[in-house]
Amino acid sequence: MKIKYQLIVALHVLAIVICSAMAALCTISELWFTMAIIILADILFAMNLYRVQRQQWEAMHSVILALKNRETSLHISSKYSDTTLEMLNKELQECIKNINEQHRSDAILQSYYAQLLDKADIAVLVCNNEWQIEWCNQAATKLLGSRATLQQEIIEQINSPIITINRHGQIRRLNVSKTQFNSGNSAITMISLKEIGSLLDMNEFESWQKLTRVLTHEIMNSLTPIISISDTLLTGEVDADMTKQAISTINRRGQGLLNFVENYRKLTKIPTPVLGEVSAAELISDINHLFNLPYIEYDVHPEEHKLHIDRTLIEQVLINLIKNAIEACSETENPKIKVKIHKIPNSHTRISISDNGPGILPEVQDRIFVPFFTTKESGSGIGLSLCKQIILLHNGQIGVTSSTDEETHGTKFTITL
Repeated sequence: MKIKYQLIVALHVLAIVICSAMAALCTISELWFTMAIIILADILFAMNLYRVQRQQWEAMHSVILALKNRETSLHISSKYSDTTLEMLNKELQECIKNINEQHRSDAILQSYYAQLLDKADIAVLVCNNEWQIEWCNQAATKLLGSRATLQQEIIEQINSPIITINRHGQIRRLNVSKTQFNSGNSAITMISLKEIGSLLDMNEFESWQKLTRVLTHEIMNSLTPIISISDTLLTGEVDADMTKQAISTINRRGQGLLNFVENYRKLTKIPTPVLGEVSAAELISDINHLFNLPYIEYDVHPEEHKLHIDRTLIEQVLINLIKNAIEACSETENPKIKVKIHKIPNSHTRISISDNGPGILPEVQDRIFVPFFTTKESGSGIGLSLCKQIILLHNGQIGVTSSTDEETHGTKFTITL
């Protein structure tokens, strides 16, 4: 059974008071030896009281250290029974219970947010003061690759809202957002990167599909006047010249509308790609047989490279682009066209078709993938739009670079799958 702490303190204080009084009496009676013994006892009582008190302080100090080190199994222990300590122990257990519950709740939230960020299509990174990556999600790994430090070209542009990076030889535009906050004694920066190109491509694709449906509906409605003219010819009294002129107008207008609707139908009825393994070398060989022109150069690396594509749709894209390149070089003195299929890191494939034609004007480059935009007198303006939609359906990207400079003129279409 433990002795009560309050009793121990009271007894020590009483003993010190009694010893002090006895020492005073001994001094009056000049009993010096007895006085020395009593003073020694008084000192011992005081030292023991200090030791008892220090034990209580150490018990409290151990609790503070344990809380500081985030230990959650705590109990204030003492050699003596102390009502105050018992109350503190009870409150401490309540506090520990709340801390444990909060830790569990925080762990669940942390796991939830980590999984949520990991599944997001926006690249998210957390960096320290030295731009070392402390955490990143799957989208960041896919965009930047596995790395311990943020790449220098991003660091140099980190304060710009839009940056450009060179990823495996391809220029990508990224929207950047960063937030800084303090974590202990260090500053942490959370960075989010969103590729602008792919987002705009998909939005553009969806927008054009909606527009196409609306225009198709409107065009079909425009056939109503033609039907009205036909009814007039069938039921009205008209002479031969008027009949011939009306029929000619109906035929011309009907044929124009038919071609227009057919072009729109092609844009909205692209079949879902049926993906399969295709040899890059065989694909190039078949394309070569279709054109068989001496100034077209083909290159596949590695030769055994396999593509996971819809062969028919990708062949259509390559044929369209090569035809455009041939037309672009039609007035070039020494035409040269290069068709390359190369494997790049992360199991991606890059296909490029380049020519040394006169090039495309900058103001035209921004519009060449827009449906029905064309610079050719007899062009329909749907070829490149079809190419872009097919590549988007393969979860790929297509872009163009061109120069109209006299020395470096030419155009290059690049497809990344």
